[in-house]
Amino acid sequence: MPWTTPKTWATNDLVTAADLNLHLRDNLAVLKSPPGQIIELTTNFTLTGGWIDVPGATVTFTPSGGDVYVSFTATYRRVNTYDGTITLDININGTRFGGGQTGLVWNALDLTERAILLSCWVPSSRLNTGVANTIKLVYGNGYSGAQRYAEFMCSTHKVQFAVREVS
Repeated sequence: MPWTTPKTWATNDLVTAADLNLHLRDNLAVLKSPPGQIIELTTNFTLTGGWIDVPGATVTFTPSGGDVYVSFTATYRRVNTYDGTITLDININGTRFGGGQTGLVWNALDLTERAILLSCWVPSSRLNTGVANTIKLVYGNGYSGAQRYAEFMCSTHKVQFAVREVS
């Protein structure tokens, strides 16, 4: 159910059960359980190539008009011979949010196991209110043409992709 702008009450207004349900109960339910989803990825996966979707890291939800918080946490390492960078971005309804070669976050890619965190605030103006929106995590392999392969260790470390309406 969507958020309803609360009624401005005046002296001697009659308060009905329907008013209380709409302006209090329903709005409290929206605040307690905002639209969104948390996905835990449990199987290791390797990513290659240009900007591609991260397997399993797609959320479709219907926002009620607020801003959205998106986060991704993971541990990864390089699995081929090329050092470089790993880049992550989000795709909202078919459009990359961060853009450019570095996306929203980039980090070193080598044989060391490293943690990576993507955390961003998406303004409501970038979403379609009241209809389904799809947010995907996407991966890029850095600046040069060399193919870099990143393995995400889901079986040994918690890997989580979360999307939640927050305001």
